[in-house]
Amino acid sequence: MCFWPVFRGNVSDSTSMNGKPWHVLALSLVLLCTAAVSGCAPKHASPAEISARISEVKRMNDVSALKKIADDDDNPNIRQAAVERIHDQEFLKKVVRGDKDFGVRLAALRNLYDDKVIAEVATGDRSRYVRIAAVNLVDDQRVIAEVALTDDDRVVRMNAVKRLKDRDVLAKVEKNDKDAKIRKLAGERLEQME
Repeated sequence: MCFWPVFRGNVSDSTSMNGKPWHVLALSLVLLCTAAVSGCAPKHASPAEISARISEVKRMNDVSALKKIADDDDNPNIRQAAVERIHDQEFLKKVVRGDKDFGVRLAALRNLYDDKVIAEVATGDRSRYVRIAAVNLVDDQRVIAEVALTDDDRVVRMNAVKRLKDRDVLAKVEKNDKDAKIRKLAGERLEQME
């Protein structure tokens, strides 16, 4: 953190700086440094600091430390870097179901092998990007059909239609979807199957 803005002013003036007495500024600086050492510093890390922390996480092999970072770090990019290095399926299930950041959930999804949880994510995640990724990972045609028929997001439905193999469901989508592009895509997929 750079302290120069705090110390603008006439350095030769021994009574104050920026209209504040020196002892107030000195005390503020001591408190800020103490907070930084104790881990209670403001959580406004610079991009360079975040990048350095991500690089450090990518070199870590201690799974328990990676899990702690994935659970507790305030920065989603750092949590994501930690999750990318974890392969514990139970932990990844917890992350994909509960992390507030979609990028972290995507990272967990990439390392997850539980078809049931992937299906749950495909039909229920709050982020369209995570649902799309899950639709592209899931193999169960019933799940893909459910997404193609019921998802509120047209982009998610379109991705599901691209993976559908069931002619009856494709015919339903072609007839009933509210989006003309998706109806057209379903029709094209039906033609390809003939």
